[in-house]
Amino acid sequence: MFQEYPRGVQKPNTGGIRYLLVGMFLWLFALQELCLFGNTLSYGSTEWLIDYRAGFVRRGFFGEGLYLLAGSVGISPRIELFVLQSLIATSYLIVMLLLVWKNREKLGFMGSIVVLFNPVVLIFVTTDTIGLPEVLFVLISIWHMYLAKKSSETQYLFRTSLLLGILGSIAALQHEAFIFLAIPFNMLLTIRTLKTDRLQNLVKIYTLPILASLACIVKNGTVGQRFAINDGWTGLGLTLPSHTAINYLGWTAIQGVTHTMTTDSPTKILKFLFGAICFVTPILYLVGVSCQGRGVIRWLRLNETKELFLIPLACSLPLFVLASNWNRWLADPVILYASWKLMNGAIRLPENRLVRIGLACVSVCFLLFRFCGPQDLISMRAYLGGPIQQTLHWIHMSLK
Repeated sequence: MFQEYPRGVQKPNTGGIRYLLVGMFLWLFALQELCLFGNTLSYGSTEWLIDYRAGFVRRGFFGEGLYLLAGSVGISPRIELFVLQSLIATSYLIVMLLLVWKNREKLGFMGSIVVLFNPVVLIFVTTDTIGLPEVLFVLISIWHMYLAKKSSETQYLFRTSLLLGILGSIAALQHEAFIFLAIPFNMLLTIRTLKTDRLQNLVKIYTLPILASLACIVKNGTVGQRFAINDGWTGLGLTLPSHTAINYLGWTAIQGVTHTMTTDSPTKILKFLFGAICFVTPILYLVGVSCQGRGVIRWLRLNETKELFLIPLACSLPLFVLASNWNRWLADPVILYASWKLMNGAIRLPENRLVRIGLACVSVCFLLFRFCGPQDLISMRAYLGGPIQQTLHWIHMSLK
């Protein structure tokens, strides 16, 4: 169970990593409470409030359950949101902490910072984006990785059919992007895992989530549904901000493309590309290049990299045209590939200390910048400034 070290060989010091993990967990708990009980709800929180009151609509599965529970039992909608998003965001962070802890001796303190403080990983635990539906995609996919690694082929087929057939369909009903962000990676993982009858088993496993995603793409909502949902939550005493996910119901693909093309300037695109390359490079170098040979060219030639990173990333590209939340669409392919490598221990920290420090500094420093999008998806202000501002506001309102 525990690794034994030969006499005279010093055991790596992992005490700093332990304190780092505990600190991040405590910070998340405080962050969840502040961003959900602050003055206004974040945009990410409103994605869970869409419901089926005026008929079936995309992203309404969990919202329908929250509305029925609030109306029948009388629980405050904010309490419901706090519990739901806390469970999802905490589960995500615990999984990432466990992956880092499993590889603590290979990563070291600097490598742990590269993974845990990378803006891509933190995207789902910042103030504006805590507990987004895409976190479900990551959790389901990581669970699938575990089944692929630990189960026999017979067990894998049964368990994966349940996991992706039921939970995958639920995730697709909550956000139609499941077909772009999660299904390609999971299908490739299934192909790598199975030895026979691949096509037949792919149809069995993925038909339901694909149909659920397509249904949500078709039923994107109407203006009438938007007003009905807003009125319903207002009747339960929940005041919604002006900028919510509910207000985007009824938008067609043409409207999304038009909005993206007219509002995203070349400067904004270049800023995003520069930032994305900078904050994605450290974590990809850690899990890809450094353990596979010399140079990026050899890394790009690896079949595993093509299958489990480049192809899912290419499948997510339509979302970049349909909506401006580019960092959200970039995060899932990177996190899933990094998680797969961490789960298999296929990482190695660079031997050069300056390179290790450089990778850690790039990851942390780019938390200071806001790259793009209507939300502070990647910024220190979202990760730190938001909770401080809300705390001061709460204290001020309490003293009145």
